[in-house]
Amino acid sequence: MKKKILFVSYGGGHIRLLLPIIKQLQNLEYQLTIIGLTTARIVLEKENMFFKSYKDYIHLFGNEYLKYGEKLAKKLTGVQIDKEETICYLGLNYLELVNQYGKVQADREYKKRKRQAFLPITVMKKIIADENPDLVITTNSPRSEQAAVMAAKLLNIKSFTVNDDLGSQARIMSELLADYIAVASNSTKEALILKGVKPKQYFVTGNPNFDDAFNYQEFDSGFWKKTHLPKTMRKRPLVGFYDQHAYIINDELYWRTEDDIIAYLNDIYDIVSKNNYYLVIRHHPSQSSALYEKWIQDKVYCLLVNELDLYPLIASTDCTIGMTSTVLLQSLYVGKPVIQIKYQESEYDLDLYNKNLSVCAHSYDSLNHYINHAIFNSDLLIQQQTEFKKVFPSKPATDSIVKIVNSLLV
Repeated sequence: MKKKILFVSYGGGHIRLLLPIIKQLQNLEYQLTIIGLTTARIVLEKENMFFKSYKDYIHLFGNEYLKYGEKLAKKLTGVQIDKEETICYLGLNYLELVNQYGKVQADREYKKRKRQAFLPITVMKKIIADENPDLVITTNSPRSEQAAVMAAKLLNIKSFTVNDDLGSQARIMSELLADYIAVASNSTKEALILKGVKPKQYFVTGNPNFDDAFNYQEFDSGFWKKTHLPKTMRKRPLVGFYDQHAYIINDELYWRTEDDIIAYLNDIYDIVSKNNYYLVIRHHPSQSSALYEKWIQDKVYCLLVNELDLYPLIASTDCTIGMTSTVLLQSLYVGKPVIQIKYQESEYDLDLYNKNLSVCAHSYDSLNHYINHAIFNSDLLIQQQTEFKKVFPSKPATDSIVKIVNSLLV
């Protein structure tokens, strides 16, 4: 009889982390079930993958959830991906709040914390018992995924969490109860241990989302530059800047102003143009291009490249500049020197500079120095790569995780 694996994933980013693992396991002798919640369904539908959601388990529950789900769904603004699923999700989660706190307190909790108040352990326990898997796999997402791990524990079913947090970012969610945890780096493992997270076993595997980077460590950028850069700029040093509109400082989300964004752009461009380099800019996918398109109009030594594939872009540049974008880590995987620009005193949550995985530019002058140093001196790259190899695995994460899954199901 085939061993059964249940994947529970909430949201597009989390299912993308699991997809490479799922695709490899599909080729092995396992029976896989995927529960894809909220925007995870969009990703899975694009991949033509069969999946389930809350509405597929509604036969396990009575009708009491319906009145809560319909009431809460009516109050939602924006486009609902699937109205029936939205009602099931909100109704079942809210009903669990009612059963836990009573109607009055449940109402208070939801008004105060909205969906952050949800932790549907009883719901997930019924769903997992119905599926009866040999192993439950999640990421480190709160609410439904966390509840799935906790429910698996109550049912004496093995659980395995793939944690994509990085170092000091490491959060305590489903890891509190997962039997086995795969982490992106040794620093993540150390951070979780310091927070008291003690599973049966840790595995340092890397991040499946970064596996493609290994294919670009020996990339020939000549054709890429010929295809995408102006002819007069192809032989100039190429600087990559990966911008973002928000980042976390001291556990608080900081939203940048347009003035702040433009100030950073101006400084980097001024350095690039004065040194006869060329600049490529890629902003965060959730940002509008309008600000950048307006700013770039009179700039000769610059190109906006959001539509281009990321890894060939990284591999074609001489250095990477950013704040806390995951592109900084992807650049380290590819083998590029990394500069974090941070004019404020507060620490980033992704503090690569404190681990010698990047250098931190605190001012225009230091930014100018580090850009020149990164382009013309290999010692910066050598130092960062030496530290990187101490912390991050040197082989694709997906292969390692699949081997772990195999070992857990022997």
